[in-house]
Amino acid sequence: ERALRLDPRVRLTVLAPSQFARRAGFDAYVLDRFAPPTAPAAPVLAIAPPKVSWLPAPGAARSDLAAASWKSSEPVFENVSLADVRIDRAQPFVAPAAGVDVLARTADGAVLAVAGAASPRKVALAFAIQSSSFASQASFPVFVSNAIAWLTSEEPPVAKPVGPVNLPMERASVRGLEAGPMDT
Repeated sequence: ERALRLDPRVRLTVLAPSQFARRAGFDAYVLDRFAPPTAPAAPVLAIAPPKVSWLPAPGAARSDLAAASWKSSEPVFENVSLADVRIDRAQPFVAPAAGVDVLARTADGAVLAVAGAASPRKVALAFAIQSSSFASQASFPVFVSNAIAWLTSEEPPVAKPVGPVNLPMERASVRGLEAGPMDT
């Protein structure tokens, strides 16, 4: 929650699971140890989700895990390292379905993180943030930012030198490092 509040692109609304069904209209959902029976219409970052039909099934609980491999070439894990992340307890996902990409595994192949690009996009972690050292790692805010950007199909910033610049986005905005927003 703190990492989301610190992201200037995010307006955070926190809901209890009991309030979830009554609220809609969000660009993305972060579901922490909760998932509704049917998939939301918006993209989802699911953290330690329970068993639901629209997410990979969690397997048996395991303890004292570490990621041995992760796909740093994937947008969700770009510039993210799981090397020093220790996981006290997780329920690794059981054989994710077709169209779901495995993003991180343990040394014995247990699935710790997945992503599905089918609309609406989904990212799921097999462990709770509180059950790991992930939140205390420098990579954690990068992961949160990457996940939100990928889930919402956000265009990455374009850095250009001084001079005329053609922007590849329809509703682009220009911000100077120190000047802030600039007229275009």
